[in-house]
Amino acid sequence: MPSKRITMQDIADACGLSRNTVSKVYNGRGSVPQSTRNLVLQKAKELGYGSPAEKVFASPPSVGNIALLTCHLPSQLHFGTLFLSSFTDMISREGYALKIYELSQEELEKKQLPPHFVPEQIAGIVGIELFDPDYVSMLCHLDIPMVLTDSSAETITSLIECDYVTMENIAGILDADIAEYTDGRDRSGVKGYVGACFATVKNTISKVHIKGDINLKSYDRVLIGMPVWVEGPCAIGRALIRKYRKKMPTEVYYVVTHMGDKHDYMDKIKAMDELLGRPSAGQVSIRTKDNDYIRESTKFAKTLV
Repeated sequence: MPSKRITMQDIADACGLSRNTVSKVYNGRGSVPQSTRNLVLQKAKELGYGSPAEKVFASPPSVGNIALLTCHLPSQLHFGTLFLSSFTDMISREGYALKIYELSQEELEKKQLPPHFVPEQIAGIVGIELFDPDYVSMLCHLDIPMVLTDSSAETITSLIECDYVTMENIAGILDADIAEYTDGRDRSGVKGYVGACFATVKNTISKVHIKGDINLKSYDRVLIGMPVWVEGPCAIGRALIRKYRKKMPTEVYYVVTHMGDKHDYMDKIKAMDELLGRPSAGQVSIRTKDNDYIRESTKFAKTLV
């Protein structure tokens, strides 16, 4: 029988278990019943095609810890949940363990590290929804490699030393200014996610303003980033286009994130064009389930250089 590269998903499907459970068996994370552990190992051997599954998944020696810092632990509805599963598996294969820290309001205000966070034991930091620029700046001064996803625009413009994804990645490639538009409401965490969803369903047009001293008429092009839902473009994104459409330059591009198939977002683009009053110059669709923000945003940005 020809050899085949075994994946944890193959074993999970064969066992009728989640990929996360299989990952726990091989990476020693969390508690797994012995009967489940035996089932996973047996199915892995059956799918080994002549190679012991234990060798296929042999974990390398531990080389360090990756810290995930967030103010809100991701729920099943949050893109972070999709990211964590594949990210944990990826770093474990390189010998790293993921440590998750949920920051309290007091820790943010006092610029304190969470309990049990020992910088000397951390090889890298991943930040999800860290909107406090002063706290992010403090983390950067720890001299630990760090990447942020969904951070404050004020953090970006401070040019601190860390990596960013999606809109921040595009802005970096184009050497563009980046600004945050807001309706003043907290959109972080599960509560913010659900609230944004309901606002879209109800077709609510929020009050919106752009932070900072931004004159849209002084730019040659504008890129608008926003999530789109099954029901349509997000409420705050619609409000932005409606309010500022007459001030926007000729070239307007959309960077949209969504959870559906690639074709699902095209009707939303048309709806945004109707608000804009003219066809947009272009767009890129980033499907959150693909966990491929960097590649997609980089490819799009390079078409504009």
